[in-house]
Amino acid sequence: DSLVGKVAFEAVHPDDVGALEEARACLAQTGRNFLTARIRHASGEWRWFEGHGRVATWRGEPVAVVLGRDITRERALEERRVEAQK
Repeated sequence: DSLVGKVAFEAVHPDDVGALEEARACLAQTGRNFLTARIRHASGEWRWFEGHGRVATWRGEPVAVVLGRDITRERALEERRVEAQK
């Protein structure tokens, strides 16, 4: 809810802004995109977000629609698994 109505760049980790720019360009070119980036949570902490974007039409106008989910827990589990294999 804290992201609704905001410009995406405001909440993205500085190291992930390039990935967001690439995803935005891909959406403009192909009408679809995928992004994994850190997003600042309302609590102030960084969380990993996986998003799928697509251009849709709303009342005759093109709009970008992004569906996403928090993958912070999955990333932490994967990092632990990789570390344990070393």
